[in-house]
Amino acid sequence: MVAVAALSLGEGRSQTISADYLVVKPETRGWPEGGEIQLQGAGAYPNWQLDVYHDRFRIHSGGEARLELTSTGELGIGKSDPDATLAVQGRGSEPGGTAWFFSPSKGNLPSHIHFGASGDWYIRSASTAGKIIIQDAGGRVGVGTDNPQAMLHVNGTARVNSLEITGGADIAEMFTSPETLEPGTVVVADVEHEGQVRTASTAYDDAVIGIVSGAGDIKPAQLLRLPGTLADGEIPVSMGGRVWCKCDASSGDIKPGTLLTTSATPGHAMKASDKARAQGAIVGKALTSLKEGKGLVLVWVTHQ
Repeated sequence: MVAVAALSLGEGRSQTISADYLVVKPETRGWPEGGEIQLQGAGAYPNWQLDVYHDRFRIHSGGEARLELTSTGELGIGKSDPDATLAVQGRGSEPGGTAWFFSPSKGNLPSHIHFGASGDWYIRSASTAGKIIIQDAGGRVGVGTDNPQAMLHVNGTARVNSLEITGGADIAEMFTSPETLEPGTVVVADVEHEGQVRTASTAYDDAVIGIVSGAGDIKPAQLLRLPGTLADGEIPVSMGGRVWCKCDASSGDIKPGTLLTTSATPGHAMKASDKARAQGAIVGKALTSLKEGKGLVLVWVTHQ
């Protein structure tokens, strides 16, 4: 063992110490400070210290911790007294801890992970086009966008082997209308407003489009739209699947399996008793019954 209280050499000189191990013990520093090795920077560059403080090994400069490792395995980068296996803290004006990854084949453009100013978590590729964000507020996830508008927002094409949707039971397309349309309303094409729909009010209307989705306890599972075109709007009209539909049983009782068409009662479907007139005017097939009056019937949306 070699003990050195102080070692000072002139400029350009070096000293080699041969030993099995080197122990640096504090002589004047009290508990919990342990031994320290100090490396002085040249000119205006800072000094660096390697020391033991309490149960932590530290590398620091300018009075700030740059790296700390605890005796129980927690590592802090830019973070003193780390309380996680890996704790990273950003510098000064940086919004949060950042890890950069470089590849020689990609030049000077890094991929990086960082913690945003609002608490969001970002993963970005070398090109700014590739990004993933996990928002702190609300937990939204964006892929290819840093401003997700839904719990999962993919700005591009998503490919999956299997997709199970548990929040709804039909596929709806978004339409606009000059009218206020309630869920469950049967709608037809609006001849006065191209691309829009209106309340059905004629029996056996072959302009029937579908049923406004969302009535009762069944919500749409998929919403299809193309913003900025006629294929957009705020009214989900079911194109297929199961929805609750306003029905009128005054022209015949409705039971499971009954074909339904438009009726003279605005927004309501009825039993399609006239097969000839029903061609092209079928909105769906009943799955529940309605013996009299008006009410909601569960309908399998299918056009014929």
